[in-house]
Amino acid sequence: MVSDWSKTPENILKDLIASVNPKFNTHRDKYTLGTPTPLTLQSRNTAVVLTPKPGVNVINPTTIRYNRIPISAVANARIAGLTVTLGAALSTLPSTATGLLPKINSWLGLGLGPNDIVATNITSGLLGVLPIKLVTVTPASNNLLFIGSVVLTVKA
Repeated sequence: MVSDWSKTPENILKDLIASVNPKFNTHRDKYTLGTPTPLTLQSRNTAVVLTPKPGVNVINPTTIRYNRIPISAVANARIAGLTVTLGAALSTLPSTATGLLPKINSWLGLGLGPNDIVATNITSGLLGVLPIKLVTVTPASNNLLFIGSVVLTVKA
């Protein structure tokens, strides 16, 4: 189970691998994780190749199959109604989700980096008569931990 969601997706995945293979934990920095490959016909939704770095006594790469987590599940568990309050004027928001990443990480309790999500545009809308912003958070296709998409409603 994940105990610290504020780590990078790579480190969370390495923690999960170590939880089922404790020997891996002492060698975790001796491996690189490849680009995740979606799986459709198996019980897991993703495969990634764990490759030993040069100089490690292990020769063969290993394929790990696992389930990436829908980002909407994390958001729904942490943000009631997927609505957050900015605490500032909406005009202070950047134009893309990556520009808002520190706030997104704070709201979701995650440690995503700029390359972990797609730079979707932030759009304007109304919640009744109140102006709002809609932020679509979509993990990048190479995100090791998350898949899917979620729309957060941002109020001033």
